[in-house]
Amino acid sequence: MKGLRSIPKILKINDRDGYKVSCLFNNGESRIIDLKVFFESRKNFPEKHPAYKLLKDLQEFSQLEILGNTIGWRNTGVYSKDFEGETIFYPYDIDPVVLYENSLPDETRDIRIV
Repeated sequence: MKGLRSIPKILKINDRDGYKVSCLFNNGESRIIDLKVFFESRKNFPEKHPAYKLLKDLQEFSQLEILGNTIGWRNTGVYSKDFEGETIFYPYDIDPVVLYENSLPDETRDIRIV
């Protein structure tokens, strides 16, 4: 995160093309994240991992949305118990810092004012 003044947050999904997603970050940059490359570089996900069905099914992946300050999927995630023992579903999301570090500038959205 060298050179970042604040924690990156995703404000908007600009565009999607397959597994490539262009996002607007809170620093004003639009960046492209190739999530197929990102997922495949991590490891071979077991079938129970929330990302497994996203990698195998583009229609499932396409349900991507802004969750808080990052991107995520409400159609996949994990169930866990809270402090009272109630089962809660947590949607799958990816840390915006990780997304920023694994993205490239979106040159098609680079606006320069001179």
